[in-house]
Amino acid sequence: MIIGRLAPTPSGLLHLGNVCAFAGAWLSARAGDGRLLLRIEDVDRGRSRPDVEQAIRDDLDWLGLTWDAETVPQSLRDYRPALARLETRRYYCRCTRAMREWALPAAAGCPGACHQEGYVDGAVRFRLDPGVVSFVDHRRGWQ
Repeated sequence: MIIGRLAPTPSGLLHLGNVCAFAGAWLSARAGDGRLLLRIEDVDRGRSRPDVEQAIRDDLDWLGLTWDAETVPQSLRDYRPALARLETRRYYCRCTRAMREWALPAAAGCPGACHQEGYVDGAVRFRLDPGVVSFVDHRRGWQ
């Protein structure tokens, strides 16, 4: 079953690009007899505005882009239990985007030795067991 999402950031009103992306997600979910979730990306507290969140909901309603489950703003979710389970695999990476692009596809994720450095800040990455990581993409098959 397809489960799609609309994930606006309530820092500004919807624009045509949002509407096109949301309409595509809505059509994909509905055509596949799936579900569509509305996920408010309000984690940037300095820019997120409650009045804009309501305007987004009103606009989606006016456009007929309905969702199937009540929204839980991302700022209210508690990810600490999940992160605690991953604690032994977590490390901080300070490699820049340019470094990663230069190294890929030879190295997935961190191309450096950040996992050995013991950094206390940077992008959070996770060590994986050796082997191939794969998943099924509903449009492209096994990846």
